[in-house]
Amino acid sequence: MTLSNTDIEALKPGEWVTDDVIDFYFKYLKRKYFPDSKKYVYIPVTLANLLTERALDNSTEYLKELASDANALDIKSQILGRPRTIRVAFLPIFGDGHWSLLVYRNQKHKLPEFLHFNSHLNSTREYHTQCARTALINLLYVFRQNDPSMVISKESYKLIVKNCPQQTNGND
Repeated sequence: MTLSNTDIEALKPGEWVTDDVIDFYFKYLKRKYFPDSKKYVYIPVTLANLLTERALDNSTEYLKELASDANALDIKSQILGRPRTIRVAFLPIFGDGHWSLLVYRNQKHKLPEFLHFNSHLNSTREYHTQCARTALINLLYVFRQNDPSMVISKESYKLIVKNCPQQTNGND
């Protein structure tokens, strides 16, 4: 993946970070620190947006359509087709002009955790928490559609908002 001049310009102070910059950076981290690991995965912005923006619905038809759409976007990496092998997944969450990060952590002999990191809590806490909650529920729906033996309970839906450094500017 390469960055365009527009993407590079977006890295200047006062500019807004683009989807491609986010994807590029996470792919860079994956290649540098976990090049051969299928346990640590990055869910690209387009797929994360689908999981964030779809309304919640647990009807059979909806779940099949959501899984089909998600798997179509995931055709290259096939991350979603092997949920049991994933130890950590990173999902960028965008909304209201701001990026936050949802981390899925699958622990042995424990329920998975969803950790949400938001550097702009003063103005985006409620909105981004709802976006993260929607993404985690939809991600679990897709995992379950792709692996029907996967056990998902209400406890699986737990979202933990983590402390992280807070930004002092109004743009990401």
